[in-house]
Amino acid sequence: MKKYSTVIIIALAILASVLVFAYASPGVRPTGAITWSTSDVRIRGSETTATVTFTEHMTDTASYYTRYFLTGADERSETTLTIVDSQTATLSYSPADTCTTDGTVYVWFTNGVDTETETIVTTPTAGGSFVIDVETPTASLAYNYSSTDTVVITATMNEAMSSSPTAQIAITGDVTVTANMTRLDSTRYYYILELTTTTEGTGTVAISGCKDSAGNTITASAPTNPTFPFNDPVKESSTANDVAMILLGALGGGLIASGAPRAWKTVARKR
Repeated sequence: MKKYSTVIIIALAILASVLVFAYASPGVRPTGAITWSTSDVRIRGSETTATVTFTEHMTDTASYYTRYFLTGADERSETTLTIVDSQTATLSYSPADTCTTDGTVYVWFTNGVDTETETIVTTPTAGGSFVIDVETPTASLAYNYSSTDTVVITATMNEAMSSSPTAQIAITGDVTVTANMTRLDSTRYYYILELTTTTEGTGTVAISGCKDSAGNTITASAPTNPTFPFNDPVKESSTANDVAMILLGALGGGLIASGAPRAWKTVARKR
C-alpha cells in the first residue's frame, strides 16, 4: 500500500509540474504576434484595429500590462494595449493629423510581464509594420490656346491617381463651368473649353473628385497655376483640326488617338 501511495504522489507531482510549465514556461520570454484587420495601406481618416496574441499568459497587474509604441513615419509614445484575456489584447491605429509624410510605421512592445515575471520581447513576431499614405494629391494646371476661343486645360497630378472616380473641373470668374475631365493616363487629365464671351476676362480653376491609388482625395482648393486669362474670342469656333493640334501640343505628340477630338464644353460669359 505504501508503494502505491508513493507512486501516486510522484504522479501528482509530475502532473503539477506539467501544468505549471503549460501555464507559463519559466525562463522563456513571451512574444506577441499582431494580426491586423486589413493589409491595405492606411490613409488619413481611416482606423485599423488589430489583435495581439501572446505566447505566454501575461500578468493581470495593471502596472505590468503590455504597452506599445510606434516609430517611423508616425511616431507615438507608449500606449497600453486593451486587455481581452491573459493571452490576448487589442489595439487600434489611425494616422495622426500631424503626420504628413508617406512611409512605414513600426510597432514595438514594452513593459509587459508574464506570470513568471519574464518581460516581453520588444519585436512582434508578426504584423510589426505597415505602410501609411497620408500625402494629399495636388494638381498643376497648364493652358493652351487656339486663336482666342478655345483653351485646353491640362491637370498634371503629383502622383498616380485611381481610374475612378474621374477628376472634375469647376471654373469660376468670367466663365463658369462644372464638368468631368478626360483621363489621359494615371497622372494627367484634360478639358477643352470653348469661349463665347465678348470681352477679355479670367477664369479660376478647381479640380476635385479624383483619388490617388491609396484613396486620398485631391485638395480642390490648392492647384498650382489656377487662374488663366483670355481675350475677345473670334467669332468662328475652332475647327476639329485646330483642337486636335492643341491637344498634340499640350499633351505630347502621339498621345491623342487619331480621329475627331472629344466633345468640348461651350460656356457663356458670367452675367
